[in-house]
Amino acid sequence: MKNFGYCIRHFFLNLAFLLSHLKHIPRARRRLKIVANSIRHLDDLAGFIKNSFVYKAEKVDMRSWVVNFAIKHYKDDCDGIAAFSKWISRKRHWKAEYWSVFGKNWGHALCLVTWMNAIYIADTKGVRPFMSWKKNFPRATRRIKRWY
Repeated sequence: MKNFGYCIRHFFLNLAFLLSHLKHIPRARRRLKIVANSIRHLDDLAGFIKNSFVYKAEKVDMRSWVVNFAIKHYKDDCDGIAAFSKWISRKRHWKAEYWSVFGKNWGHALCLVTWMNAIYIADTKGVRPFMSWKKNFPRATRRIKRWY
């Protein structure tokens, strides 16, 4: 039931944001189409994160829809880049999963991408090989949760 409430909350937050930015949707869709056509390999995704993504902490934690991420000119926190990475990976037919990692007083969203039989982490730090939860996130003391 807790996940249902989480999903409903984020649905309404995203819907409110989208409705308040209706005039920006056509430009955001064009922007997404250009970016989607330019990302063909995982190295391209790494370059996008390095060159286009800007980390910006949110006042209200929101797992942004991809169109909202584009409306914000790719300025978001870890939730936005994880959702975008999952979207673009699935568009390219790569296996992608959205995960949340928690520690004491912190949480982090990321996307695990399986590409050419190897697993990579796509998040605010870019794209890097996934070794294990312990090696990549040694400060994670709470749960690790997979989202769909």
